[in-house]
Amino acid sequence: MTPSRREILKLLGAASLAVPFGTLGCSLKRGGEPKLLKSQVRLPEPFVAPLQIPPTLKPTQSNAAGDLYEITVGPGRAEI
Repeated sequence: MTPSRREILKLLGAASLAVPFGTLGCSLKRGGEPKLLKSQVRLPEPFVAPLQIPPTLKPTQSNAAGDLYEITVGPGRAEI
């Protein structure tokens, strides 16, 4: 007898709920205190460039249904 699609989905659903609870014991480390690991790489300078906030866009048309905005899309340059 082959299992039905419904039975397979029930088993998969039960298994997906059991997996997170079944692995809970693996994450509990016994003995020793947690410690902070120091990075071997130099950290970047914080906030080197000022945050660029564009001006608020004004609608080109307004009516009872809402506002209409015209936005031009093109290549740009961004700094992360």
